[in-house]
Amino acid sequence: MIFRSSTSFLKIITIFFNSFTFSLLLQFFSALIFISFVTSSISCSSSVKFTGADEVVEVEKFNEINVLLSDRQNKISYTVLSDLSIEDDERIIALISKGNVFSLSQNEENLLLEINGMEFNSHKFIFSSRDNSEHVNLGGKVYHGKIKFTPAHGKINIINVISLEDYVKGVLPKEMPTGNGYENFEALKAVAICIRTYAIQKIYNSKNEFDIYTDERDQVYGSADSETQISNLAVDETQNMILTYKGETTQIFYHSTCGGETEAASNVFQGQGTPYMNGVKDGSPSNCSIAPRFEWIEHYSKESFVKRIFSAGLLADSNYVIKDIKILSRFPSGRVNELQLDLQDSNSFEKHVSLFGNSMRSIIRNSDNSAILRSTLFDIETSEDSIKISGRGNGHGVGLCQWGAIYQSQNKKNYKTILDFYFPGTEIIKLK
Repeated sequence: MIFRSSTSFLKIITIFFNSFTFSLLLQFFSALIFISFVTSSISCSSSVKFTGADEVVEVEKFNEINVLLSDRQNKISYTVLSDLSIEDDERIIALISKGNVFSLSQNEENLLLEINGMEFNSHKFIFSSRDNSEHVNLGGKVYHGKIKFTPAHGKINIINVISLEDYVKGVLPKEMPTGNGYENFEALKAVAICIRTYAIQKIYNSKNEFDIYTDERDQVYGSADSETQISNLAVDETQNMILTYKGETTQIFYHSTCGGETEAASNVFQGQGTPYMNGVKDGSPSNCSIAPRFEWIEHYSKESFVKRIFSAGLLADSNYVIKDIKILSRFPSGRVNELQLDLQDSNSFEKHVSLFGNSMRSIIRNSDNSAILRSTLFDIETSEDSIKISGRGNGHGVGLCQWGAIYQSQNKKNYKTILDFYFPGTEIIKLK
């Protein structure tokens, strides 16, 4: 059944027979509340201040987060898999039942919503659950909270408006191996705090319709379908906990495998130098040596290597041969800072190309070109026709080493000890 409101009254149009009453409709009006976020006017590098600051931020602003699920389509169509309520900018406009089909498309600066021959025009539409489950079943996936649709430069933003704690539950099992039983539990709790801290920072600095992406641009998010019992428990046991430094939220980075020593943030991310991310030695032998990709080897032909340098726009054409490759400098962690390629073209003219820091990973890539190079902690050898890179670690190396944290968890270290190890000088606080 679908209920449609106008400026003066509610028209009832039957699509599927059920027993919804007007009193139930009134319950929907009182129960469904959309919370608006006020975008902060601070710069993207600002941190949230909680203590000892001129302005104490209201923590209620962080109860919900807007997660961008998609922004690539200009028209979408879904079959509704659960009973839903639909709001526009001002009010509930429709109640639709499981099995209804709806479509959304651009209509100048607004969106046009079509359901069984009926049309609604608005700048946004918000889909909410009608069965008190607080889940929206849409497109074959189950989401906590609400789904919001807004126009965006000729496309449609699909945004999951979700509580912060449910968001952390959707990210944790996508970013961390959950392990068997409780072996990784303390590491899961440590990373849950990192995920929440990162999200708080994104909400605080957001200037868009949404706060955060669902992929590696931010943190990988997998909806309610990705949740596990053990990872949800880790989130629950660290509820509202975030990591701070001198009363402000920390800048958070984490990665899979450091390879023996984490990297100073300032050597990888410009402008991100912090006292608590200057790099630490990850045990001796390395805590993360248990990782499946602690050590690795990649083989390339010299011809394919040249093509990658050309594809990166560092050569005018690919008619060069590599004469030598030299590591000119390393950071204190051992990661390569500058890699120099000595090349020669068909006229025997020499050319030197330098690759720097973490950016070289996306230029060199792995041998089958399916992903970026695992890390910059490597040695390189050249022969007559081939190149061999032997490395350790997986990721940029900054902040918390996930496999190092797992090792510490499996060796009875608690989440507080793990966080203090990778972010020395920081403090865990609990939002109230």
